[in-house]
Amino acid sequence: MHSIRLPNKTHESRPWRIREIARDFTLEDVWALPVYGGTEDFQTLLENLVSFNPANAESLPARVLWRFRDRLGRWFGLGSISAPINSGRDRGARKLAIPGTNETSLTCRLPGDLRNTAADLAFDVLPFAPLYRTNVEFAAEVSNLTVHGVMHMAWVHQGEGRYQGQMAVYVKPRGPLGRGYMALIKPFRYWVVYPALMRQIERAWKARVPECGTGRTANSETLAAPREKLRSAHRRLQMTEQSTLSKAELLDSLRSSGENAVARLRKIPDAEFEKGRYESGWNGRQILAHIASIEWTYPRLLDVARKALVPKPAETQKEKTTDPPQRAARGGIDDYNARQVEKRAQMSVTELIAEFEANRATTVAAIEAADEALFSTTIRAAGGNNTGPLADVLHAVAVLHVAGHVNDIAGPAS
Repeated sequence: MHSIRLPNKTHESRPWRIREIARDFTLEDVWALPVYGGTEDFQTLLENLVSFNPANAESLPARVLWRFRDRLGRWFGLGSISAPINSGRDRGARKLAIPGTNETSLTCRLPGDLRNTAADLAFDVLPFAPLYRTNVEFAAEVSNLTVHGVMHMAWVHQGEGRYQGQMAVYVKPRGPLGRGYMALIKPFRYWVVYPALMRQIERAWKARVPECGTGRTANSETLAAPREKLRSAHRRLQMTEQSTLSKAELLDSLRSSGENAVARLRKIPDAEFEKGRYESGWNGRQILAHIASIEWTYPRLLDVARKALVPKPAETQKEKTTDPPQRAARGGIDDYNARQVEKRAQMSVTELIAEFEANRATTVAAIEAADEALFSTTIRAAGGNNTGPLADVLHAVAVLHVAGHVNDIAGPAS
């Protein structure tokens, strides 16, 4: 599974329309979806979403959990999670006012340009009612006796005409029962429900948009050599907007993404690492060597930011520059990466995973020890592909970059 839980600021930093419509709701969590494509592919994502059926989940625990939750709903009147909004079930819940208001639906908050924009979409099974759709946004609401919630889907531009899906969940619990219920199901949502949803979305996406699922086509002749692929992957990480994550949010992402990467890598048989992932170049073990070695450099970005804050002697007009400080790699970033991979040619997969774990722990420790103010300092990573506040650069290179390469190692079927 290629999804990543993102800091809430990743969503809040963008001018999504839902932020004003659900302004009194709590943003519960944000997820990067394992789907990529062009501008026109957002409709395909929405079609996959509305057809999602939890009864067909690949995971047995997910199927059992869905059925158990529906049974609880029937026993205690909590509402169903496996009934379409027009099925006639849970009508009473849908007439309940949104907590703290006299409104029963967010449709009354929609501005004129958003009304009836999602009328052609209807969920087959899930009890969501579509609210609105734009070319990069979709929102749907759900109401039951425990919560009024909103699912928001976004098509986030990654640069060079490439987009990635992103899901955000807004909630408004109904009193102590709702708050207790949300706390109770939180671990199940993270470990069972969301993974099942992501896997089903990813399977459907690869079946309908195969060229977008992994960034590779089935024709091996179109695959780039290692350095070209790396440069392409790094360009996709360029930040189109500055979100300026907090230190705590960055640390949370680093820890969770590191644990997720290690867990995925350990499930892959050693023989799979020897298979080519880049034509005429690196195999899975060599990509692993790259992410294990490059992790060592991330704490050095803190030093780059610190140097940027040191007052400099007065400069002449000729000497002045507006370029952000940068950590340069000897011989260029491509040569550096090649040298580090070559140094690890004799290391086993187990040793490389251990090196990555150790270096990630060092990265986390260095960030924990740094001042909060440092993370808003603008820097440029080696290679010049990521420029922005230190926190955002670290998130791009240590979270998104690493996750992308783990996806490459695991292959399209993982």
